[in-house]
Amino acid sequence: MKLIISIVLVYLIESIRCSTGDQIPYYVDCLQYCFYFNCSSDSALNEFKSKQSVLLRLTGWNCEEECNYNCQWSTIDYLINEKNITKLPQFYGKWTFKRFFGIQEPASAIFSLMNLIAYFIAWNHYASNAINLKFSKRTTSSFKLIEFYQLCYDKEFILNTFNAIAALNAWFWSTIFH
Repeated sequence: MKLIISIVLVYLIESIRCSTGDQIPYYVDCLQYCFYFNCSSDSALNEFKSKQSVLLRLTGWNCEEECNYNCQWSTIDYLINEKNITKLPQFYGKWTFKRFFGIQEPASAIFSLMNLIAYFIAWNHYASNAINLKFSKRTTSSFKLIEFYQLCYDKEFILNTFNAIAALNAWFWSTIFH
């Protein structure tokens, strides 16, 4: 029985490995053609880089990603115009979006950036209030230094600091990803 379940699971995993768009022969041929003529040699890469806009270079689009993006849209155009398909496929588990200033998912990037800013503001507010509470108990500077060191060893402050660092890191990379 375990063998049958294992075989079924392996079959299911193999069948869901790719999105529908990844398997379309038109898309696969387009990628192979684009990679071969644009990304396969140094001269082709240099020519690709010379034609690429500054904005796309600044946002990190390389030759392979350009081929992928352009072939996705070429495949979508082919499916709509030649095959009259209205249900568009996903590629690599994602829907294809038009780029806006080099950003493929501008709304997601903006919301991730807004979350990053909100976490930074909240952490800054929390930390400054925690420090002010410790410092307001004493008035001399030597006591302030001692109180600051005590704050740095406060478990709640340390946990909140690590939480803020993890959240800021996550929202930063979410912004970059989108």
